[in-house]
Amino acid sequence: MFLPYCTLNTKKRHISAMFNKQSPTRITRKRVIFAGLCFVLVLLLFPLSCCSATPIDYKELQEEPLETAFRKISSPSDEQWEEEQDVLSAGAPDIANNIKWPLASGQVAGKFNISGKGRKHTGIDILSPKGAPIYAVLDGVVEMCSNGGSGYRGYGKVLVINHDNKLWSLYSHCTTLDANVGKIVKQGDVVATVGRTGRATTNHVHFEVRNSNGRPLNPLKYLPENSFITILQRYQYTRNKIKTTSVQ
Repeated sequence: MFLPYCTLNTKKRHISAMFNKQSPTRITRKRVIFAGLCFVLVLLLFPLSCCSATPIDYKELQEEPLETAFRKISSPSDEQWEEEQDVLSAGAPDIANNIKWPLASGQVAGKFNISGKGRKHTGIDILSPKGAPIYAVLDGVVEMCSNGGSGYRGYGKVLVINHDNKLWSLYSHCTTLDANVGKIVKQGDVVATVGRTGRATTNHVHFEVRNSNGRPLNPLKYLPENSFITILQRYQYTRNKIKTTSVQ
């Protein structure tokens, strides 16, 4: 049968166009590939802001192990640092000047710091062998004994003494608590023993002093000066042996 050229030519173009027509699936696939290539290119040329931001230091969110928390105090800014701590821990009652050391021997290994710079530490850490007696630093009444429950997480076995509603002393990471709530104690009475309960990596007592507003005070400002080692760079420590210095 004879078909006019125009008709035949039109059918050929129609058939060719039909077979060469891209399917929706093929178009979608190409678009996805193109979008993926563009995304990779953007990542290479313009890194995500989260990658360039300062990463979170999760170690700062955790209490540092005691043996990694030692700080040298031989820098030229020591006097300025001490003055800053004194200002921040101002407001101590007169009886603070009468406190005694809570241990008979040991070494100060953790420094008081509430400046907001570096590791916050609301007391001092004193190293001593496990089971060493811990003494009340002033006359007072035992106000709290805890195994590290609510409000004292990480402290382990902890004891707080109220000194005439003017000053409070705290002793934590103890092995045993040798006084009950309400017990009247005299300065020098044994109230606990040294240990490493709670978040502690070695035997020591974490000792705090607070005023009636609950503000931490720097114990080293009020404790009597004697042979007790407080210069951290002279501190000698091994995991199996602790050298102690008498404070009596």
